[in-house]
Amino acid sequence: MSLIRKLKSKNNKINIHQSFDGELGSTVWDCALVLLKYLENKDDFPTDFFKGKRVIELGAGTGVIESQASKALVLYYSSALPTFRFLYKGAEVILTDRKPLLELMNKNIEENCVTKSCKAIEYNWGDNCSSLSPPFDVLIASDIVASAYKADFSNLIKSLDQLTNQDTLILLAYEKRSPSDLDFFKMLETNYQLTQVTKDKLDPIYSSLDIEIYRIKKELFSP
Repeated sequence: MSLIRKLKSKNNKINIHQSFDGELGSTVWDCALVLLKYLENKDDFPTDFFKGKRVIELGAGTGVIESQASKALVLYYSSALPTFRFLYKGAEVILTDRKPLLELMNKNIEENCVTKSCKAIEYNWGDNCSSLSPPFDVLIASDIVASAYKADFSNLIKSLDQLTNQDTLILLAYEKRSPSDLDFFKMLETNYQLTQVTKDKLDPIYSSLDIEIYRIKKELFSP
């Protein structure tokens, strides 16, 4: 069963195909919506923030965040013409997830007219990522810290290590569900600095006490 979820961000319309086939990443979760609206914060993300940057998402699922990064931050919508026009040269975006979700991600890339700036690639956490040409400028991860993925926490950390450097901004959206989730953060804090985004920076409607957004940077160690 498929359902299209219609979203609006920065005056752009985003259509997201979802699938109810049992795959965890095949629907739009609340974390993605909170992060989507946070990307509209002009203080943290001025107009040209993504210009020329390379962006990757781990566990992209439906691709709602990258449809935003590629569309709302790279394109603008003209009400006079039913088309999207380029405002400036924006981000190069890669969505990654498991093989069962590739078809869904590609459908959403095509649906939102971002085929030139966004592509979907199969990638499992912990795998060699040299073919992706790291490091990236921005890494996005939404709702991937959960007990369902606990067995892969170490592989997720390994991927972060490989895909980023000290200049990479990691944006992590996390919904509090289980105390066991803290195991991931303890592992992460070994080599990364975490800063929680304060409530005043989040959208007053698209926010929740159970959902936290983190800005994360890799620690710079002296030789």
